[in-house]
Amino acid sequence: MKRQLFFSLLVLPFFILNGHCSHAQTAVYYCPQMGAVGYSYSNDETGHNLETIKKNALKDCQDLGGKGCTLLYATHKVGWGGFIRGKDMNGNPLFFAVGHQLSDAFAKSELKRKYLFEGGVEYNDVLMVTWQAE
Repeated sequence: MKRQLFFSLLVLPFFILNGHCSHAQTAVYYCPQMGAVGYSYSNDETGHNLETIKKNALKDCQDLGGKGCTLLYATHKVGWGGFIRGKDMNGNPLFFAVGHQLSDAFAKSELKRKYLFEGGVEYNDVLMVTWQAE
């Protein structure tokens, strides 16, 4: 019994530290009809509450003219995030978002991989944006 209690107390700080350190968030909303994108991520200005970050991202999407903004991506994990917006060969819009990446380069690579895998074409109007959730 003492041994179980000892190991429980030994492991408890790791759970507390993990919960405390992994509070960076990202949320991305997208309106396919209007092409509007709203995103928000945790930093000193927006805070670290995922629900608040989702509300900020939704408001941004609606402020840019989005009528049917849909939550496309949300995570509570630390790391780089971003989105890519472009078109396929037929002119159909494509939109992908990522988060929880180790670096800006990894985020851009993953976005490009997803975009090209789904038939995205590299037109001049392809938009890629990345950020780091703190």
